[in-house]
Order: sequence, then structure tokens, then C-alpha cells
Amino acid sequence: MLQTQITVPSREILWNIESPLNLFFLYGLLIPTMLIAAIGVFRRAELWYAGQTEPEFKTNWLTRIWQLTIWGLMQKGVAREKKSGSIHLLIYIGFLVLLFTTTVVFIDHDLGIKIYRGNFYLLLTVLSDVLGFGLLIGCLLAAHRRYLTKEDMLHNRFADSMILNLLSLLVVQGFILEGLRIHVTNDPWAAYSIVGLAVSKFFWSLSTESARQIHFYMWWFHTLTVYFFIALTPYTK
Repeated sequence: MLQTQITVPSREILWNIESPLNLFFLYGLLIPTMLIAAIGVFRRAELWYAGQTEPEFKTNWLTRIWQLTIWGLMQKGVAREKKSGSIHLLIYIGFLVLLFTTTVVFIDHDLGIKIYRGNFYLLLTVLSDVLGFGLLIGCLLAAHRRYLTKEDMLHNRFADSMILNLLSLLVVQGFILEGLRIHVTNDPWAAYSIVGLAVSKFFWSLSTESARQIHFYMWWFHTLTVYFFIALTPYTK
């Protein structure tokens, strides 16, 4: 009697990075990265703590949590400006979705809780591609506003351009990696990777071995960029 095999939508995490030595360096380099970031967070917390005599620190916790929610998480202050607010929200929402997806991958792979599959996987794949591309567009628009039109309210510092460049680079790296993986594996769920599928068409002439090698080196370039971004972020605004 023939049985129909049901394939659950998902993908291999850390595809093409199977070597235990790669994993050793992957997690080994994460330790100093998190240490540098933690020092930055600690120093910023010291700065905040120094302002505890200000009126904002005298309100009750519920008020402060509510203010954090609307001004911090919901970005009320930025959203009031239509032009700059729209650009900022493209970057902010795209970053949050990519961060959420990365967290889900961590939970699935490192904690062994298999949640990155099925319709949830497909939904995250679509959102990551679409909103990740939106993040890239937002970075390009922000760079245009900051360096070409040079609006008066903006103060250009090295850290500002560094963050924009890093975010753009991370997204481009991610789409290249996705495109190479789709090209080699012939991913049956590639249609949900809207941008990645389009990028994969650029690699049509590459052999499987060549695409694997490019993917490997790009993956490490991407990983080091991520670690640099994590270490740098607490020291920026």
C-alpha cells in the first residue's frame, strides 16, 4: 500500500557549515563579542543611573513602562515626522522582524525547540524577505536624506554612517546567502523567499561546488559583520 509522504516546510539551519571546527569558531567568537557589548551596555546604564535625580525618575513604574512602550517600542516621537518617520519605521520594523526571525532560528537550532517549520516558517520567510528589503530601502533613503539633501536637523557623525552601512551590508549579505542556498538546494519553498529567489537567478551560471564555496566565505563574512554590529551597537545612539 502506497503512503503519501507529507513534507513539512522548513530549511536546514547552518546549511553548508557542517564542520565542528566552524561551529567551534562560531560560538567561540561570540563570547568576546558579547563581553564587549555587555561593557557598552553597562556604561550606558551608568549614564542613565546618574540621572536618577531628574523628574522622570520620580514617576511610578507603570508610568515609566508606558512611556517606554509608546516612545521607545512604538517610536511615537519619530513617527510624528511623516517623511523621516516613514523612513525610520521602514528600518525599525524590518530590523525587528529580522531580529525576531534570528531569535526563532536560535530557539529551534540551539535550544532544540522545533518551531521554525510549517506555516510559521513560511510566514517568517515571507516577512523576513519583504520587510528585510524594506529595511534596505529605508537605509538607502536615510543615506540620501543625510548625505545628499543634507537636511538641517541632521548631524552627521561617523557612527551614524557606520550603522547605516552595517545594516545595509547585513541585509545584502543575507539575500546573497539565501540566493546561493536556493540555487544549490533547489529549495521547494523558494517561492516564499521572494527576494532570495530573485537573487538566486543571478547565480544561474555557477556550478554547485562554486556556489557552495562562495556561500561558505560569504557566510563567514556575514557572521563577522553580525558580531561587529552586536559589539558596536551599545556604543552608538
